[in-house]
Amino acid sequence: MCVIKMISLLLGFSAIGIYSEGISTCDGGNPETGSSMLQLSRSPKVRLQMEGAGDHELDYPMTEDGWNAANGACCLLEVDIFLRDFIPSLQLELCDEGSLNGILPFFSCNSNITFSILKEYLFNASSTSCPWLMPKGACKALPESCMLGEYNATAHRRRACRTTTTKSPIDLLCCKKVVPAFQNAQLQFRSNYQPQRSASKTQPQRSTSKPTMHRRLFVKAAASRVHQSPDPEITKVAPINCETQKLPIQILSQGENDENGALTEPYYAKQLIIETGEYETLFKIPFERTSPPLNRLNSCGINPLDSIIYCATTTSEPDKKHYIVRVDKDKFEFVAKIPARGFSGTFSASGTYYWGGESKLWFVTGLNTFKGYPKQDDVGLKDLLNMVAFIPAPEQTDLRLGMDLVAVTGVDLDDSGDDAEYLVSLHAGWGSEKPTVTFTKAKLDTGFVKTWWNEVTFIDADPKGGFGAAWNYNGRLYFTHNAGSGVYEVNVDQLSSAEGAAPVKVKKVGISAKTGWNDGLNCIFVDPPPFPEPGDCEFGFEEVEPVGGACPEGSIETERIE
Repeated sequence: MCVIKMISLLLGFSAIGIYSEGISTCDGGNPETGSSMLQLSRSPKVRLQMEGAGDHELDYPMTEDGWNAANGACCLLEVDIFLRDFIPSLQLELCDEGSLNGILPFFSCNSNITFSILKEYLFNASSTSCPWLMPKGACKALPESCMLGEYNATAHRRRACRTTTTKSPIDLLCCKKVVPAFQNAQLQFRSNYQPQRSASKTQPQRSTSKPTMHRRLFVKAAASRVHQSPDPEITKVAPINCETQKLPIQILSQGENDENGALTEPYYAKQLIIETGEYETLFKIPFERTSPPLNRLNSCGINPLDSIIYCATTTSEPDKKHYIVRVDKDKFEFVAKIPARGFSGTFSASGTYYWGGESKLWFVTGLNTFKGYPKQDDVGLKDLLNMVAFIPAPEQTDLRLGMDLVAVTGVDLDDSGDDAEYLVSLHAGWGSEKPTVTFTKAKLDTGFVKTWWNEVTFIDADPKGGFGAAWNYNGRLYFTHNAGSGVYEVNVDQLSSAEGAAPVKVKKVGISAKTGWNDGLNCIFVDPPPFPEPGDCEFGFEEVEPVGGACPEGSIETERIE
């Protein structure tokens, strides 16, 4: 009986190369009782017998696409044929057949072995102490200490697998049911916040998640931002503790309009509990926070420059005046008089506040430097009543905003090279109206430039109506459906200003209860909450990697979404 003791065979990755070493001890006997793929001995180089290969007319290009096709075929023979053609193209020569034979099970049907890793490994194989590949014409007998191989001709007969039902790891979709495991967070205002003048500056928490192209630009732009503790002579409102507040927030009312047009229920700040889709109360904002009582509160966001909640409000004064205000669990502070409240509002990474609705939008910078007042009639209150609403290009008369929006900074969605920000909103459409995602380009020096509309394809869902709360987590954009169908993610990288652009694929990633009179807000420089990462799986499942060309235990094979 022959016992094979393999020590760190092949897949011991270090830096870039792949290290392999082996020891064999045999008690004698028929070598056919050993591995059908690799018979080990102290033999010199042996001759390959490609029995069965004649049935396979393979002509893979020696490129990344060719390697992906051979690897993805999940057939050892096809990887064998690809490598035998590819090795000479690297000006290398195969010096030990058994060594090649031995790596095949690890290089076939393995999406982790990219084309660049393959090339790196093959080049490194010529510089090891047991070089089974060498520059052309340089092959020599390997040292006795090396593990050599004998090719087993019968193995290739079992590798003739063009008729196999095994799927490529690229085509095979394995989905595993999501089991929530998130501990609910509680809203905290900075517990050590004591109003005092301070010149100290602290950097915001940064995301460690790997960004896509647009998100990488977003994070880079955000890195130049400097967070400052609120100046006690500017505000007495406490900032949110963004180190602990990870969950998305809505400021909402569950009331109805009475005969005078006033809401029957006050506003609350609530956070979304990911597992249940319910909203947990953080604090109440009673109408009596102002005198006369406030009438509406909307267009809310957390300013990244001071981590304070800002909203636009309308009071119950006879002429329904509008203001930008700061809010915490105890205080309400007036910051500026404005021409309209709107229903959509957000902060960008630069600290610019955008708000408005329908076909009008305004923006203002430096709100963290505006002095706040407990009463709206204070003579020192900043007056922005004469602000002119910016509109997009002259030929566009309708911004077609959704019920809420988020600002994305550091991307170039129209390939212009401009230093601009983009305001993104999602609308599912009413009746036969097509769902769309809109994005409006804004330049702080000239105002709004243009709005683009991309059609939307909802995956595994068919929501209708508005998305009243939107959240931007380090460039990951989420929108929650007011009618309660769930939370949906819009991928920034799919947005396009090109005419006839492909529809944006929007996937449901979470559940949420029905809400109204609402607006979304969050700390934008933190990792997103743990909504499932479904990949191409339907909602409630997450995509997992195949193992050996099959779905691992606990997952199911399903159709990949095109």
